[in-house]
Amino acid sequence: MKIALIIVGIIVLYFIVTAIIFSRKLKNVKPGLPHESIIILTDTNFSEVVNNGVSLVDFWADWCMPCKMQGPIIDEVAKEIGTKAQICKLDVQVNQSAAQNNNVKNIPTMILFKNGVEIQRFVGIKSKQALVKAIENILV
Repeated sequence: MKIALIIVGIIVLYFIVTAIIFSRKLKNVKPGLPHESIIILTDTNFSEVVNNGVSLVDFWADWCMPCKMQGPIIDEVAKEIGTKAQICKLDVQVNQSAAQNNNVKNIPTMILFKNGVEIQRFVGIKSKQALVKAIENILV
């Protein structure tokens, strides 16, 4: 019985140490400048941009660790897609109206629009391949 408790204690300690190390690494992740083709959306320009063609909008916040992980993936999508579609970012902490109007409850959330109509929604971290494939399916 004592050996089982020791083993369980070691496993719990391992997970605690791993969580601490991982959280410290994520705190040190600084969001870089977005790819030059990424459009920064605000409450003011949201409708104007999204109502024109195909747009992927990344709803994010600076304090959100998963958003910091998704950011570089969005940059890669922008590089691959080029001018075929608009790749956009909207900071939900600064632009709350656009986030509320689009029923964004969790972040990161990416919404794919075509001429202002929501076509597909992604919640949580998504791969570059999944996002590019969804955009290309709309463009066809």
